Amino acid sequence: MRAVRLAAAVCLAVAVAFLHSAVADGESPGSHPVVSIALPGGVSLEMVEATNGFFIGKYEVTQEQWLALMTKENFFFHGESGLPADHVTWRLCQEFIGRINGLESTRSAGLRMRLPTEEEWVLCLLAGQSRAEALPEDGESLEERAWLWDNAKLRVHPVGGKRPNAWGLYDMQGNVWELCETVLFGASVSKGGDFAEGVRVCDPSYRNLSGKGFTDYCGVIGVRLAADRVVADGVSK
Repeated sequence: MRAVRLAAAVCLAVAVAFLHSAVADGESPGSHPVVSIALPGGVSLEMVEATNGFFIGKYEVTQEQWLALMTKENFFFHGESGLPADHVTWRLCQEFIGRINGLESTRSAGLRMRLPTEEEWVLCLLAGQSRAEALPEDGESLEERAWLWDNAKLRVHPVGGKRPNAWGLYDMQGNVWELCETVLFGASVSKGGDFAEGVRVCDPSYRNLSGKGFTDYCGVIGVRLAADRVVADGVSK
């Protein structure tokens, strides 16, 4: 099993390096266009164009965004506006994504929503930077952009309250784990750590494998959506 995990880690590193080669280093947040998708009830979802034709959520999906389209939720935390949706499942996320893709606002924007792969998620975490920059030795530096054990007071916080990364993405580390499309060993992968974790789990290579992964509510897991630009014939660019 250790050998299998090592091979999976090597494959992840190679895939991220391949994706990274298509992206210019040192880009500022302003160099990545943002598309806003209107949801029912006056709620919107902001998507950042990370690379040509590939978009990632500017923020983790909030409870308001989730409830604009879903009736089923298992949120553990309540009481503040802008809290991330937590205790989601892979299967419910697929239903949520299907409903977003059915909206006229999504079709008009020319996007098709989905979960990010693990490789895409890591690419967006690094945002043209090195692993050392994404995971500084000085824990206080990381806490400038992440809600973790030492500063979160054992609770989730509204999205966007910390400093964004180089591509203008908020809360890529800490707050809630973020579910990916990737499945390993029969379990869904989530990335980034949560408010009750330390710096170790914020490493780009660290994976959280969520039990059976598809129907179980497993811990403080949220979601950040990805999207592809769709050309006129309905094929992803």
